[in-house]
Formats: sequence, structure tokens, C-alpha cells
Amino acid sequence: MAWIETEYGSRRGLIRLARANITRISGGFSACQHIDFARISRLVFVCKGNICRSAYAGAYARHLGIPAASCGSEAREGERANPRVLGIAMDRHVELATHRTQRVDQLHFGAGDLLVGMEPVHLAPMRAVAGSAQLTILGLWGTPQRPYLHDPYSASDAYLLRCLLYIETCVRVLVDEMRTSQAVPGQLS
Repeated sequence: MAWIETEYGSRRGLIRLARANITRISGGFSACQHIDFARISRLVFVCKGNICRSAYAGAYARHLGIPAASCGSEAREGERANPRVLGIAMDRHVELATHRTQRVDQLHFGAGDLLVGMEPVHLAPMRAVAGSAQLTILGLWGTPQRPYLHDPYSASDAYLLRCLLYIETCVRVLVDEMRTSQAVPGQLS
């Protein structure tokens, strides 16, 4: 069972991923996969507490030179990133030391924003505030697709690293999609 904790974070993580994959296979996330990347000027990553997944994703996107923000559906405003995530970020030269949490309902979103949740449950709070912004789930952009990315907060160090590396892979795909669709000199370089 150690492989479950390393690969999926926990048994609950594996079960939730299986359920989310059934929804994906049946077309339940098709709207989240049809993104007009030519409109996107900022990525906004959303998770629960804004101290692990979304914090790292936002910092990594900025590391790649893309305007990005992050927030949490249940975040307590002003907290720092999780110390374990901060340590990995430092090792990978990703600036996360200045991160402070924000709640999803405290940001303003526009047509140029792509709100990117970490799991299906984040879609509802994102829809409530999105306005004209587009919505997606980060794991729909990775290989293999993982429409549910288990919260690594209390998971093993092995899963935490696996989760953050998967986040990097997905963020790079989003960034590549943005750059390809916006092939305008000097923009998003």
C-alpha cells in the first residue's frame, strides 16, 4: 500500500481520482478542455488552502515568465506557503518565500484569466466568481490526465514531490499553449 501513498497521496486520493476519471471519460469535463488560449493573459491557480498546490503552481508559472496568481477556496488570508513546499521550491529555484494566501472570492477576474483548479470540487467556487474568465482543471493538461490532484498537505514527502513535479509538467503545457496561440513578438516571452 506504500505505492498508493507515493503515487496518489492516500487511498482516498486514489478513489477520488478514479471517480474524476470516470467523469472525464464520460465527457463531464469537456468544457474545461476547450480553452481559448488566445484570450489568456494570466493564469490563476485555485486549491483549498493556497499553501501547497496552487501556491506552487502560481510561483512556477511566474518562474516561467507568465503572469500568474493563486488563491484558495477556503484559504485563511495572509498565511505563508507550507514549509515542505517552500523547501522544494527553494531546491528547484522557484520563488515562493514571499507567497501569502488569498481567498478566491477576494480576487477580481477578467476575460483574460484562466482559473485553474486542482480538483473537480474547485469548479463550483471558481464558477461563482469567474465572470467572463475561463475555467479548467490542471490535471487535464498532464500525461496521464489526472482531473483530481490530491492535496499533499498531510501526505508523504514522496507524494508531495511527485505532486509538485506533476504540477510543473501541467503548468508547462498551459504555458506552451498560451505561447503557441499568442505568437505575437514580445508577448508572453
